[in-house]
Amino acid sequence: MIRKDERQSLVDEIVRSLVAAFRLVRLQEDGLTHLNLSIDGFWRSFLAAVIVLPGAAFVFHVQSLQSGDPAEAGRLGMAGIVFAITWLKFPLLSLVFVRCFGLTDRYVPLVVASNWVAVCIMAIFVAVVLLSTILPMMIGQTLLLMTFVGALYVQWFVLNVTLRAAAVTVLGLFVLDILADELIHRLIMG
Repeated sequence: MIRKDERQSLVDEIVRSLVAAFRLVRLQEDGLTHLNLSIDGFWRSFLAAVIVLPGAAFVFHVQSLQSGDPAEAGRLGMAGIVFAITWLKFPLLSLVFVRCFGLTDRYVPLVVASNWVAVCIMAIFVAVVLLSTILPMMIGQTLLLMTFVGALYVQWFVLNVTLRAAAVTVLGLFVLDILADELIHRLIMG
């Protein structure tokens, strides 16, 4: 059982981490300095997955309904499996990557920042998906595409700020992560 003071400390850390992540989403490098980059902070950053999961399920469900394919809505369980695997894939892929490029000291900041930034990005996606349901389809889809491109840019920014490496090195992890996501999605979802 978690004591009241421990619970408050955890809530305080989540709030501080989300404020820092929001700074990173706004492309402010100093957001990184406000994150808990200790080993405890590393493990606590995985709480971000618990925060993101309902939003991810909501986005998947709304997009399934919009697709008009009733079978798509029944695949929420498989989408949950994809979510879990892709969430764990990034830290594992990153660990191998930073070891290969001699950037092991950047591993904890990379994972912590990426985890917390994912919460902010999901919040934006939820808002855009909600908005797209009341807009004409073409405008809604365009807005979603712009949000996706923006999310990719933020991901690039976070990788760049945390790795502090040559652009080609950062690009390598960026592309590997996207390709691994696509591979996982195709293998599980078909």
